[in-house]
Amino acid sequence: MVCQMELTSHLLTAAAFGTMKNSENELAEQLIEQTGDNTLTLMDKGYYSLGLLNAWSLAGEHRHWMIPLRKGAQYEEIRKLGKGDHLVKLKTSPQARKKWPGLGNEVTARPADRDAQRKSLPSADVDDGRHALPRRRNGGSVQSSLGNQTGIQGDKTDDATEQADAEK
Repeated sequence: MVCQMELTSHLLTAAAFGTMKNSENELAEQLIEQTGDNTLTLMDKGYYSLGLLNAWSLAGEHRHWMIPLRKGAQYEEIRKLGKGDHLVKLKTSPQARKKWPGLGNEVTARPADRDAQRKSLPSADVDDGRHALPRRRNGGSVQSSLGNQTGIQGDKTDDATEQADAEK
C-alpha cells in the first residue's frame, strides 16, 4: 500500500494497493494521475527512481517533487541560478529508459540545501520563476510557493531510520 497525504491537514488524498509482488514504486506510479497540478510532492527516499520522478513532473502542469538525494549520487552542474542555487543533470540508466519510454538520457533537477549540504533533490521548473524554492538555513523544511503539498509514504518503513532522521 502507498498513500498520499495533504500535509497541512494530514488527510489522505489517494492510495494504491497491491500484492507482495508489487513494489512501492509500482504502486506510487498509480498515484501519478491522481495528483493535481501546481503541487509539490515530498517523497520518501525509497522512491528514488528517475523514471518515476520524471513521469510525475510531466503528467501535469507545475508538478514538482522533492526526495532525499541518494548517497553517492552523481550529478553535473548545468548552470548557476544564484548564490547556492543551481541546476543539475542526473544521468539515467539504460534499464530506467527501457522501463520508462518517455525518459531521456538525463533528468534536470534543482538541489535544495539544508545546512549547506545537498540533502534533497526537488524537480526543476526553470521556465516559470513563480515556483522558486526558498531555503531555510536553520535545518527546517524547504517551503514552496506552490498551492498544495502532498507526501508519499509506503507501508514498509524503517523505524530506526525514521527516528534518526527525526533527531537531526
